[in-house]
Amino acid sequence: MGQNIFDTIDNLYPHTSNDPVTDQQKKKTELQINGDSDVAKSLRTEFNFLRFPFFDLAKDSKRERITIEEHLASDQGTGHVLWKVTRDIDSKFPGDFEKRLHRAIEQVLNTLPKPVENPIKLGSLRYLAQIMGITPDSGKNRQDIQNGLNNLVKASVEAKGTFQLKGVDAKKKFHNDTFHLYDRVIYTGEELPDGKSADAVYIVIGTWYLQNFNRGYSVPLDWHYYNQLPGTIASRLYEMFCIYFFASIKSGKDIFEIKYSRICRYAPLVPQDQLWKAKKQFKRAHEYFLATKFITEVEWRDTQENQDWKLVYHIGERARQSYELNQKHIQDVVEIPPRRRATQKQQFPARQPETKELSVSTQKIISDGLVAKDEVISLLNRSTATQINACAEALLARINTGKIIDDPTGYFAACVTKEWKVETNSKTKVTNQELEKQKQIKQEKSQKEFENKIQVYRSWLGKSAEERIQPQLDLYIKAHNPTQAQIQKKRTEYLNSPLASDHEHKQNTIFGKVYFKACTIEEFDAEIEELRKKGLHSQINT
Repeated sequence: MGQNIFDTIDNLYPHTSNDPVTDQQKKKTELQINGDSDVAKSLRTEFNFLRFPFFDLAKDSKRERITIEEHLASDQGTGHVLWKVTRDIDSKFPGDFEKRLHRAIEQVLNTLPKPVENPIKLGSLRYLAQIMGITPDSGKNRQDIQNGLNNLVKASVEAKGTFQLKGVDAKKKFHNDTFHLYDRVIYTGEELPDGKSADAVYIVIGTWYLQNFNRGYSVPLDWHYYNQLPGTIASRLYEMFCIYFFASIKSGKDIFEIKYSRICRYAPLVPQDQLWKAKKQFKRAHEYFLATKFITEVEWRDTQENQDWKLVYHIGERARQSYELNQKHIQDVVEIPPRRRATQKQQFPARQPETKELSVSTQKIISDGLVAKDEVISLLNRSTATQINACAEALLARINTGKIIDDPTGYFAACVTKEWKVETNSKTKVTNQELEKQKQIKQEKSQKEFENKIQVYRSWLGKSAEERIQPQLDLYIKAHNPTQAQIQKKRTEYLNSPLASDHEHKQNTIFGKVYFKACTIEEFDAEIEELRKKGLHSQINT
């Protein structure tokens, strides 16, 4: 087939905008980028959109915004920084599908001669599906890609003191504005800016993103490794590691430390209120990074803050090899400015809201993990305690009456910032008798759910190793359309993994905790029967 187009990426990707590009490289077409042999070895992705969260990790999320807002202090003084991503009211918030679509588009950008100019020709929807590793002939997949492009165009970013823009002189300054990752998408047959009819799908990418990309303000990802990562949390952690591990290595450090709450903010993830839940949340990702030697150890250390821990990552051989391989390119990228630490309360007395005015309802939504305390305090700076407390009562009332709220924080923030009128008269208050009844219903539901989980685990015990791994293997085949050799290799990998025989791993997956010692159906049934006589659910929970 000749030279692989992705083998020339290092030559195509310049440290200045004047690197030579051969005519042969310019003539490469989308039809030549096919098969496993042509997957990019190194994908360079823009620094800011890797460091800060733009995509939601939750499945089927109803999220409306991602907000990182801090009052910070450094040697240069104090300030307020903001990174906020919001969706259009008629569109979906960019999620995992849009993230994979954006990475596919970055593959196209990485093959183009610099400087890349708008509008950028992407090719057909089938071609984008092919790069994403999904079936290109599926009408649903092509429609999903079109919807994904529209969602990306409609999402906006508001940045203050967060988005760094690289200038011609290689100096970086903060760009404070509201802007888009993609400004426009042009489909086949629509009019291009020059008046011609589009012969493929084109995008007009955001000016600031494109400037940084053309000037090399990007971070290299190992594309093969990236695509092997198990799940959205692992892929997001890897993106963050490629920034902070490289900076740590350059500084001569063997470890990287970060608070659990900060990872959750920058991922973004829903923070857990108990250590075992937080460990379970990261378990699958951490196990993979350990197995592939990207890290050699991870420690969870206590902090003085409630429901927060410090994670200490010991940097592994694979991360160091990646740093050495890309050291020339990332020299100025990993020069992350010294972390600006949050100021002490006494330094900003005027900015501290009166938390003593918070009602019992507001304290409850914080203690129950429905809304983070930082979010409540941030809203207190922009609203009144009366409105905060009324919205907290409204949120609890909806939950207590059985109404499902997918994003309690988003609901609460919208209630406060949009100043919804909240009724707090006797008609909306829930009596103690009603609360007791709802509590009983909740316990019965919890009992039933636990019984169902027991049946799932019992079914797993009765299956062979081949049967246990088959669902995961089916997902792999559906997503990657592999060859028989690749299927056999993946089958062997799964058979040697916890999926096939690790009882503790399976119990953690189903129950969130290891409850039973049994390894056969007979032993398990006997143990269940004994616990059932004692009151199954309450006995196990204690």
